[in-house]
Amino acid sequence: SGLSVIGGLAYWHYCPSRSAKGNWGGRLAQGWHVFSNVEDQVTTKAASVSTRFAGSLSSLFAHLRVPLYTNAFYLWVSAAGTALAGFVFWTLVTRFYSTDDVGLGAAALSALSLLAMFSHLGLGLGLIRFLPDSDKEGPRLANAVFTSSALVAVGLSIAFLAGLPLWAPSLGFLREQPLYAVAFIAFVVAATLSFVQTYTFIAILKAKYILVQAVVVLLGRLVLLALMAAFFGAFMNMSFLLAGSAS
Repeated sequence: SGLSVIGGLAYWHYCPSRSAKGNWGGRLAQGWHVFSNVEDQVTTKAASVSTRFAGSLSSLFAHLRVPLYTNAFYLWVSAAGTALAGFVFWTLVTRFYSTDDVGLGAAALSALSLLAMFSHLGLGLGLIRFLPDSDKEGPRLANAVFTSSALVAVGLSIAFLAGLPLWAPSLGFLREQPLYAVAFIAFVVAATLSFVQTYTFIAILKAKYILVQAVVVLLGRLVLLALMAAFFGAFMNMSFLLAGSAS
């Protein structure tokens, strides 16, 4: 090949004994042989790397056909997408609104998320354990968890709003109008049901729907942010709550 010819000429030209008369053909043949071996080694290693890469891809696709790994992949993508969208969301928030609004919205969102985590009482995790083995009783079990979690969320939200003057006076805006209070309660319930729904999808090995839910929610929160900025201005704290209820 061209590499062998060039290599042979180079070997002959720079050989320490190139000044010697005669036998130049032998030196050229020897150089040709050396560089032919090098070329063969490079070709062999390239083929080996290509084979290993193809084998790795084949193994990856084989793993993705296993439900366990497929669900893990969807969960990973959902978590990564949620984190990235959250970063974008808060970056936009800090550009559109004042520092006070951002602080109040973040505090209200933190409270909402905490109430939502308490509201399902760990029953969502229980679904992962018992729902796969419940057979025909599965729908009843899931409905019981959804209903009880929603009722607890309503109770905790009302208690939280009633005690705002004691533990969070700065969030008093949530009680300024009945609409704000009702919206806060609704968002807590929605966030709680979102948690339970995520656990349900995991239990039935349908994590792809978690990804679909995440995409819809993340796009919705960005659209909501723009709408709240355009039409409600300083009352954007409620958009934080809706974004949190969908996370």
